[in-house]
Amino acid sequence: MPLALLGLDVGAFVKDTIEAIVDLVVPDFCAGWVSSVATWLVALPDVTGTT
Repeated sequence: MPLALLGLDVGAFVKDTIEAIVDLVVPDFCAGWVSSVATWLVALPDVTGTT
């Protein structure tokens, strides 16, 4: 039985809000993390001998 306040399904509203926030935050966080890991994996030392 869903919790309803003045005919509004509060549980669905909260669920939709949390899903929207997660959909915005998680891809951005993961993209930054993957980018830094990929950069770290392909980082090559300076072999030219110049400073």
